[in-house]
Amino acid sequence: ALRKVQRAVCHGGGGPNNDHLSHVRLMLITFLFAGIQVAWAMQIANASPLFIQLGVSRSVTGNIWTVGPLSGLVVQPLVGVWSDSCRSRLGRRRPFLIAGALIACVAMLLLAYCEPLGRLLGDTATERPVAIAFALIAFCAMDFSLNTVQGPCRALLIDVAPRSQQQVGNAWFAFMQGGGNVTGYLLGALPLASWLSFLFESNAEALFTIAVIIVVASLVATVLGAKERRL
Repeated sequence: ALRKVQRAVCHGGGGPNNDHLSHVRLMLITFLFAGIQVAWAMQIANASPLFIQLGVSRSVTGNIWTVGPLSGLVVQPLVGVWSDSCRSRLGRRRPFLIAGALIACVAMLLLAYCEPLGRLLGDTATERPVAIAFALIAFCAMDFSLNTVQGPCRALLIDVAPRSQQQVGNAWFAFMQGGGNVTGYLLGALPLASWLSFLFESNAEALFTIAVIIVVASLVATVLGAKERRL
């Protein structure tokens, strides 16, 4: 009995945490992190040009970016505490991953299509208050929702993988982070609006829509790939 307890302590706990995970499973568990990095890359590359195009001054646009650090400072610690005590049938982390990722997808679509939505609601070529309001709301929602996902995304690996595989899991996280960033910035360099002119009016519409597809696909992979214990 003592040896069983010692094994449980050494390998990160009982139940599913004792199961050795394949590289495919570790890839699926960390895949959402790649999707989140694609979303961050899209925001970093496209939000400022979009605000300036809508008529927001460069100084105000610069101030808007303070939302990111402030949201991270507030959201990640709170979500960490809430997810630690979560008793959902989906587990502790997956409810926050699902909610945060889906809100981020809605925010990206609102940011992408704020200009045509503004035109529908009375904006003109020179005055775009509705589009600016939509863009600002979407930008803030995107920051808060992506920060909601990041903490539980890392905690999920700690919860699910045995201690002996934490280093390998962290390597997968680093790979997903780099791969997501590279993918996001490479997509931003492509003239997608020209190639897909029958679908999109601007590159921002194309990029954020593709980012939504990537985030949803990575969310499904992670939610299905991770088997959390119900506490």
